[in-house]
Amino acid sequence: MEILLLFSIGNRFGSLYNVRNRLNRTNVPTDVKKEFNACEDFIETVTQSQIVAAALLTFDMKSVSDTPSEYVIQDAEHLWMKPRSERKACLHNLGLKVYKRYISLSHNSSCEDYVQNDSDSISSYSIQLLRIGVLYMEFADAIREGDGERVFRCWRYFLPIFRASNSTNYSSKLLISFINICMRYRHDCPIS
Repeated sequence: MEILLLFSIGNRFGSLYNVRNRLNRTNVPTDVKKEFNACEDFIETVTQSQIVAAALLTFDMKSVSDTPSEYVIQDAEHLWMKPRSERKACLHNLGLKVYKRYISLSHNSSCEDYVQNDSDSISSYSIQLLRIGVLYMEFADAIREGDGERVFRCWRYFLPIFRASNSTNYSSKLLISFINICMRYRHDCPIS
């Protein structure tokens, strides 16, 4: 979670430190270990708001009460009367558009790229926060649900993140855990 907070960037526009101050979240310390629950709640709040912002940008909307400028849903007025499976498929397709534009790993940059002072670096930083935040939310949900395979899947994504951010203790412990699990369950390794 410290990768996300990156308070070393300071109070620059769009940084989590800046958002923390604007939301007056004084209970969120710069050291995650001091108040983990407050940090986790803050990350989830910011990630959820970034998902909404990404959807607004994807569908060219100014606010959540706007109608998309592009006609993204055919027969939108009557969608609520359609079967649940059709509504679910429609929502899935809309979510997929946001995912492909912002969360898909085709664009590669890091939070450290934010040290430049231009709108592209702010955008890159925000996209990285969104990606890591969504991954963290998936990880936390997998733990709450007791879904071990999903936890391992998330760990597979966290490993290069930890390695790239010089969190050698996390990355080495995670790699050792992977090896131990694969050795224990050789024929049915859950992380292959």
